Amino acid sequence: MAIKYCIWDVGKVIYDYSLRPLERLLRSQTQNPEAYRRQNFGFCYNDYMKGAYGFSELCRRLCDFYFVPLTPQIKEQIRQAFFDGIGEFYPETRKLQQALPDFGIQNCILSNALPILSGSVSIPSVRPEHIFCSFELGLLKPDPQIYKTVREKLGCKFNEIIFIDDKKKNTDAAAALGIHTITFNRLTIEKKLPDLIKNQDFRTRKP
Repeated sequence: MAIKYCIWDVGKVIYDYSLRPLERLLRSQTQNPEAYRRQNFGFCYNDYMKGAYGFSELCRRLCDFYFVPLTPQIKEQIRQAFFDGIGEFYPETRKLQQALPDFGIQNCILSNALPILSGSVSIPSVRPEHIFCSFELGLLKPDPQIYKTVREKLGCKFNEIIFIDDKKKNTDAAAALGIHTITFNRLTIEKKLPDLIKNQDFRTRKP
């Protein structure tokens, strides 16, 4: 069966991403450093990533969790800290994404995404209709339903999809449905993806 779509995760797959800038901000603003340390930066973003509430409510919850006064200024600082976490694009991923359409494979995105970052980064090789985010679907990986929903939207079979994610629990859930999967590693992705689609020309193609 020919592969029609390659679905990529975003953070730690397309580019580096870290919540460390947010952590530094909240640590510097907490009114209870000892309690902050006990929290161990354990805030759960799942409901926010599923679109259950908006950014203002996220700020309120973060400030409550980490003992930070909620002010208009801290809300803007939190917003900026999320964006400051965006790192460099991985050249390995960009090279592969640029090459795939030449072999009849369309790039897609499936991300457990922070809504605040929606549309913040342009990925030219991905069509807008092929971007799938948790907050729009109301689902999170590795829930099998999120993969089923994306397959239905693409109008293809599971074995016509490759899914690439840095978390093994996410690739395992996709593989259980019959999707071809790769657990992302920058050191091996340029070999594993061409090997999976079994195309020697793809492996040797110049960017």
